[in-house]
Amino acid sequence: MRIFCLYAQKKCIFVQQLFHVSYQNIMASFSGFKTLGDTLNHFQISYETQTIIADTFFLNVPTILLEEIEFTVTETAYNVSEAAICEAIIYPILKSLWRNFKETLFLWSHKSITKQSRNTTTGIPDYVIAKKSPLGKAVMDLPMLVMIEAKKDNFDEGWGQCVAQMHTVQNLNKEEYIIYGIVSNGDSWEFGQL
Repeated sequence: MRIFCLYAQKKCIFVQQLFHVSYQNIMASFSGFKTLGDTLNHFQISYETQTIIADTFFLNVPTILLEEIEFTVTETAYNVSEAAICEAIIYPILKSLWRNFKETLFLWSHKSITKQSRNTTTGIPDYVIAKKSPLGKAVMDLPMLVMIEAKKDNFDEGWGQCVAQMHTVQNLNKEEYIIYGIVSNGDSWEFGQL
């Protein structure tokens, strides 16, 4: 199993990290992983880094969202905490993009992920994108496909928690799916794939 991490900043530079996974799990909380190294050590994941150029695609971004983000960045203290970053920047962007896929996917905010097993991690990711449940919006369905973690300029901790979340949902999904991860501070966005 491998994780492919794409790192994107305003300059559109991408870096790929390959993580090779072997499992030796014990019960832990996502928030217990304070660095990427903690997570790599816990799950016995090793990696190497390679530079790549990734293909990009564009979605139409509503003008009102751009205006709202510009207002937020120039007029508010949006970056004083992770909660503020989540509410002011990340959720409006995710919600706007999710609208394009709302018939088949659902965007969850701060929804607990728990598996009844001693060999997994549990916790509350900032955001999860999962299959939309036929039972309605009160039920999180499988597969869970994207884990999003907000961090106040601590991408190492963000990736530590995000990789733990990605690993957990890959084990929860009934079939093998590619799991994507995103870590953001509202200004920079990093992308990964397990």
